[in-house]
Amino acid sequence: IRDGAHIQTLLQKVQSSKRTLLVIETVEGDIIGSFTSAPWSKTNGSRGYYGSCEAFVWRTDNKEYASSSCVTTSTSSAATIATQKSIVEVFHWSGKNCNIQALVNEY
Repeated sequence: IRDGAHIQTLLQKVQSSKRTLLVIETVEGDIIGSFTSAPWSKTNGSRGYYGSCEAFVWRTDNKEYASSSCVTTSTSSAATIATQKSIVEVFHWSGKNCNIQALVNEY
């Protein structure tokens, strides 16, 4: 775990950022993430959504590279692998609701 695995660590690192590109590598090797264009702040329950329609989530799959010659060292970061991947699925805001970004105070 390079940058931590606790939400408090994330908040400390992004507290002054207006925009955030988040990259997460799961224990299964999948790489997922998000882009948010609003600063992270705690909200109260389901009515505390905020953010803009610029936000999106994305995913790719690291498993294809586990046996590939493209990535041969154990020091390859999730960000490096994600940039080498030719297909990244992006999921934009649907516009069907206001549920864009939230950080519920339940951790």
